[in-house]
Amino acid sequence: MNRILLRRFAWTIEDQTLSFKIKAEGVDFPKLAGGILRRCEQGLDTDLEPMGSRSVANAVKALAVAGRYAQERREQSDAQDGGPFLRIAFAPVLRYKGDQRWVQMTVVPLENQDTGSQALVTSNALKVGKNTDLQSLTKAIVATWMRRVLSGGTGVVGTPLIGAMGPDSISTAVKASAFALRDIARLREGTQLFLLRPFFFELEIRQAQTRQVIMYLALEPRPMSNIKPVEGLGEKRSWTLRAPPEQKSKGGMAPASE
Repeated sequence: MNRILLRRFAWTIEDQTLSFKIKAEGVDFPKLAGGILRRCEQGLDTDLEPMGSRSVANAVKALAVAGRYAQERREQSDAQDGGPFLRIAFAPVLRYKGDQRWVQMTVVPLENQDTGSQALVTSNALKVGKNTDLQSLTKAIVATWMRRVLSGGTGVVGTPLIGAMGPDSISTAVKASAFALRDIARLREGTQLFLLRPFFFELEIRQAQTRQVIMYLALEPRPMSNIKPVEGLGEKRSWTLRAPPEQKSKGGMAPASE
């Protein structure tokens, strides 16, 4: 019995866009990940609103768990019943209000197959530590993505990766990616932008007889949309991959089922 199928969530089908405030402590990851997945299945837009390094890291972790749920759901279902997407990514968006600045994470379901990112984990990732310089990482992400664009997505640079461990490192990776998207949009108009798809990778350390879990962010091509790297510069987007809600059965809350 799959736990995420038993959840009920506090929204109706009319809630086309919802923002989830992400806490720094006490996050129920199965519940949050299940809610993200359910809204993707319903074709509804979801924004995650983290504040601070720990809440950013928690948001990324929840998205990785949601992606794992989506993959498991797909593997357990027939192709026609498993939904139109296999994976879950997000677009980091620079937001501002007065003197406040933060990164919003817009959830994006992907319906294309994995491009082999996990096979490149050990050899092709930008490593981020808690002392990594934000500006230097931003420039490295821009350069890495542009190499991918110029290569047409083929070869070793087909799926650029960012690897991070710990809340500070994960937060730095997300912030640098948001700034990289802003710079690409401003300086290289017309260039296809990227999404971040988070996933866990377990690394075995034989000498210490331990395992480390590393968070990886795969940079993948962004579907066409009018979303802006800096929110407030354009109209609201829609990432819907399924039929519009009015074409679906009514009922609002996610049904309990087994």
